[in-house]
Amino acid sequence: MRGLVRAQFSRVRAYFQRLGLSKELSSDPMWFLEDDPANTSGSNLPAFVQGALKDIRDDGFAVLPGNVPPEACDAVIRDFEDYCKRHPESVEYRDEYGLHERLACLHLESEAARRVAFNSSTTAFLEAAFRGPPLVVGSLFFEKGSTQSIHRDTPAFFTSPLSHFFGVWNALEDVREGAGPLLYYRGGHKVAPDASLYRDGSVTAENYFDRVVQACRGAGLELVEFYPKKGDTLIWHPELPHGGAPITNPKLSRKSLVVHYMRKGIPIHGADVFFDPRKKVHAGPKYRTIEFGKYQAIDQGRPRFFHNRFEGNFDEH
Repeated sequence: MRGLVRAQFSRVRAYFQRLGLSKELSSDPMWFLEDDPANTSGSNLPAFVQGALKDIRDDGFAVLPGNVPPEACDAVIRDFEDYCKRHPESVEYRDEYGLHERLACLHLESEAARRVAFNSSTTAFLEAAFRGPPLVVGSLFFEKGSTQSIHRDTPAFFTSPLSHFFGVWNALEDVREGAGPLLYYRGGHKVAPDASLYRDGSVTAENYFDRVVQACRGAGLELVEFYPKKGDTLIWHPELPHGGAPITNPKLSRKSLVVHYMRKGIPIHGADVFFDPRKKVHAGPKYRTIEFGKYQAIDQGRPRFFHNRFEGNFDEH
């Protein structure tokens, strides 16, 4: 009898998997994390791509100096300022020094933001890492530092296979001391792996980030402040713990554009699914996309402002 029940359950599960409704989470890592990018499988890649893949494998991040032309940076800032003028709600997200908090998905209306998102060097890296075309999940324009606590993006960008996405941070101006620079734990992608945390029943939304930070501290990892020049690009491993340093000079801006990408064609979920393993992950994509020439982005509707919160912004949708 039990064998019959198991067989029926297996057939039902297979049926829903064929419909693309549910699937067991895959935690297969991206290829370059297990294979040297300079080996046969990656030997035909440009040297800068090989170097960036190796840096991310070893340190959890890679820097592309001068990746975005200065005029492209300026164009994004102008589009942001124009957006604020056309949307009165922007005033609610502006501080006493005239600096705004985060604007999500500017790329949906700004061609300048899309030019940065689809920068040729950035997309060359992403296509090599994903072994296929990238898909833009969303973007964040910051006019000032986020001051966000150390965190990982994995719960908010919960893909299957796990961690098949990247955060790409583009400096639109020189980051000065006191402006609340980006922080990250060098090598933090190697401790407290998310595949284990996801399956650990004692891990919750309330203790997940503390577990990650304590693992970094226990391993004696270096907490780095990032002071890029205008046009520099930082690409980070999905599981790199990062955040925003305190702003000690609130008059200083820290203009930047962050774009999150995932491998095209795979499912993505939010923190509610990551922190509840009872919820099955989709077997296929469950989102609409918009075409922007050669590349696509998930249809997020329209740009929206959000407040920067120290504890995180994982309920944004």
